[in-house]
Amino acid sequence: MRNSSILFILSALVVGVFFTSCKKFQGPSTVMTNPNPLEVHGDSIEYTTKVKIAPKSGMKKKGVYTGTPALKNGAESFKTENIVIQGAQNPNIKKQGAEVSKRYKLAYSDKMNGGSVRMDNTYQKNAKKPNKVKDVNDSENMAKCCITTSRLVWDAEYYILTSKDRNEYRKVVPLRLEAKFNFPKNIDKIQSDDYNKSDIVSIGEFINKRLPATKITIVGFASPEGLLKRNVELSVNRSKEVQKWLVEQLKKAGYTQYLDSTFFAISTTSEDWDGFKQNVKSSPKFGEYASQIFEIVSSGITEDEKESKIMALVGGARNPEVEALLAPLRRATIVMEGQEPRRTDAQIDSIANAFVAGKVSGNIKDILEKEEWLYAIGRMDNWKNKKAHLAAFVQAYPSDYRGLNDYGAILASEGNMDEGMKNLESAASNKRGDNAVLNNTGIIQRLKGKKADARRSFESSLSAQNTGEASFNLGVVLASQAAYAQAIDRFNTARTLKGAEYNVGLCKLMMDDKSGARAALESSAKAYPEYTQGYYMLAVTGVRMNDKDLWTLNLKKAVDGNRRFSDMAKSDLEFDKVRETSEFKAIVK
Repeated sequence: MRNSSILFILSALVVGVFFTSCKKFQGPSTVMTNPNPLEVHGDSIEYTTKVKIAPKSGMKKKGVYTGTPALKNGAESFKTENIVIQGAQNPNIKKQGAEVSKRYKLAYSDKMNGGSVRMDNTYQKNAKKPNKVKDVNDSENMAKCCITTSRLVWDAEYYILTSKDRNEYRKVVPLRLEAKFNFPKNIDKIQSDDYNKSDIVSIGEFINKRLPATKITIVGFASPEGLLKRNVELSVNRSKEVQKWLVEQLKKAGYTQYLDSTFFAISTTSEDWDGFKQNVKSSPKFGEYASQIFEIVSSGITEDEKESKIMALVGGARNPEVEALLAPLRRATIVMEGQEPRRTDAQIDSIANAFVAGKVSGNIKDILEKEEWLYAIGRMDNWKNKKAHLAAFVQAYPSDYRGLNDYGAILASEGNMDEGMKNLESAASNKRGDNAVLNNTGIIQRLKGKKADARRSFESSLSAQNTGEASFNLGVVLASQAAYAQAIDRFNTARTLKGAEYNVGLCKLMMDDKSGARAALESSAKAYPEYTQGYYMLAVTGVRMNDKDLWTLNLKKAVDGNRRFSDMAKSDLEFDKVRETSEFKAIVK
């Protein structure tokens, strides 16, 4: 009886061992994808899938497990590299099991959104028998796709127009007129012939137009020959004579504010040795005496002694050739400084508006000067009116890069990218390396999906001139390439521009700086409360921070401001953690 019991026990053990050793492999014990849900950064998603074979799973030493992962969304399937575990490479697989992790990167497509990562699992019992491959339990819903928060960048296009800041129009144009009255030897009365000289006529015209003068300077001169006392008298009288004539002209023209003698700056040069030195220096006959004359003039002797020595050197003042050097020095000069008349801003605007309304007769190019026209364009806030003027300006001045740049920017802002780029290319050919042209070119490149080209254009624009516009635009490209730290630097440089603070917050959130993101987003929401997406982003931040008050308050503001955020939140994986709460359901109902 005892022997029978022992035999029964032994038989049971043998059977147990047999059945244990024949356990069928059902697939990996663990298949995990991290992160879950998947998150889009730049133009791609990256994740790691880990497969674990448990000890005593039934996988043989000769067996081969193959996992075929894919991101699937309905009929769409985005496959990745297989995960393979071979028993032959894991000799202790029966007792210890095996584990493999693989990193994946997929180019993101909107067709992925709403799908999930899954794994089709197969097992080959014997690696040498490829025909005996069987399906084992598949791994479903390993990770949802996808969080696309990184794509909620405030991607405004900041064009740089040149018509406003680069026109050379001057509302106040300085005017300087110089006239010279010549006097015979030992005479201090104006000669009648002088009144017909062109420079003196110009002074008369200035006075007759009653242009505003800012300064009048009169200087009387005498040639250096003769006694100093007489030369002092001549230079003073000549300046007075010219002042008297000028005051008479001003009175005739109706001026009143320039008649006070204190307005005139009057001076004299009694013996014009400097003028004489210059005349000698340029004279073919007396040039050889120039250095000796300079020495005498620079010496410390009296004026009369200077005259005596120099006249003896050149042959005396009665020498006709010496007289030719002295005669131009007997003079009085007038310098009138004033302002050239210009149209008022109201007059310029009136002409510009009349052109847009089709009420300008003739060519506007003949009415407004080039820089005045560009100034008028720069004053316009209405881009439709600005566009009409720029089209005419480019036709009138086809090689002016400023008109081409601004016209190209406006065309691009209206969606006419090709024509906009043509004008910008023409602008670039006329002004290589201009920061405005490069910035505006970069915007079109970005909108056409050429991010690498756009980035180079914005960087070149910033190298030429550091502007907030190019900094912001470059920040948008950097954020779209997941270069968040660099993007933050750019947006900080453009902090005064609308959207920059918001984008700083978004980029910080993508870098898991939740507190920094919250501070920047709250600052942006305070500055631009009409931008409802700012509240939505604060709600996302609140969920990530597990701050119920933050996400409920701001999600409600977002939905109240724009109902589209209700539908958006319902499908946004950012809200998975709170989707079943009564607060969430009440807000998005």
